[in-house]
Amino acid sequence: FLVFSVQEFQARAWGYKLSARISVLLPFQAMILFGLAGLPSLPLPMFSYAFSKMDFLENYSYCVYVFQFLCYAVWPQTGLVNLALFLVWTYATAFLIARCIQQPIQKWWASHPKGRLVVPFVLGAALVGFSFLPDPSYNQSLPDIPAQMVIDNQTVDLRLQLHDPEGHRLGASVINPSILLKDGEALVLARRHRRETMQRSAVYNGP
Repeated sequence: FLVFSVQEFQARAWGYKLSARISVLLPFQAMILFGLAGLPSLPLPMFSYAFSKMDFLENYSYCVYVFQFLCYAVWPQTGLVNLALFLVWTYATAFLIARCIQQPIQKWWASHPKGRLVVPFVLGAALVGFSFLPDPSYNQSLPDIPAQMVIDNQTVDLRLQLHDPEGHRLGASVINPSILLKDGEALVLARRHRRETMQRSAVYNGP
């Protein structure tokens, strides 16, 4: 949510390093959770008592976790979003999904111990069937990436209008562009990247 709604997180490199919370910051996160939880022999801290009134949101937290990026994908505004409106939209979607899909499935799952034995086989067959679907087409528009972003007084992140008709015909993409300024000229070097799959029959006589 912060990456989508706070401008400073969009422009600074450390804003994209939120994965640190599951590595070096994980012990500190555990300290905060244990500290807010309190002790059984003592009353809850005021902060924890206030937020305990929102325990009903735990019924929808998993839906928020799963569908938050889908909610962002259908949001009519690209780039930064209004945090308050986006939270209302996300939790409203999670409420409907939890009441109409998640909770009925949980009741069915608990009341049909024999029927749920078939679910792994159906899921496996569905995954195999999905593997035969064609790959999605590559979107060249990139609407969420700005054409130009000024990082500081000496750095500008600029989208290069590189065209590779031959590579596009082969299903390749242009990646890792670099610019070299030499003798008053700008030289652009990029890499053509594509995926290729080959199969062959052979005999291996190794150990």
